[in-house]
Amino acid sequence: MKIPVSIRLDDNGLLRKECPFCEREFKVFYNEHTEETQSKCYCPHCGLPAPSAEQLTRDQGQHIVDLAKNEFINLVNKEFGRMKQRVKSPYIKVDFKPLEKTDPRIQIELNDMEEIITSCCNEPIFLNSPLTWKVIYCHKCGDINFPV
Repeated sequence: MKIPVSIRLDDNGLLRKECPFCEREFKVFYNEHTEETQSKCYCPHCGLPAPSAEQLTRDQGQHIVDLAKNEFINLVNKEFGRMKQRVKSPYIKVDFKPLEKTDPRIQIELNDMEEIITSCCNEPIFLNSPLTWKVIYCHKCGDINFPV
């Protein structure tokens, strides 16, 4: 079963990510092809690589879990509804209270980060207060960059 999921981008088409190691957030321009084909993406803060799918923020991950739970609840409710209608016996009564779905949080994406262009790949990365960092790693290749 495939469940369609959309993660909200900000007004500039940026995708918020969170490093699974240092748990700091950053943003990059979203490109579906790059997301699917790039085997690892580097955290601009700590430089450690991780698959793009593992760089979801906690809120994005919870949103996906809520959507999956709701799909499961739909299936369970549907099957119990069918069972209730199919059982036609004076000795057996099927009754059930439908499970309640989770109300997924509304995702609001803020434009809250500043742009840094990496010198190695000429790749834009967006960070909170980037000029306070002495070293930034390129999200694409992992090379060390020194913000100016």
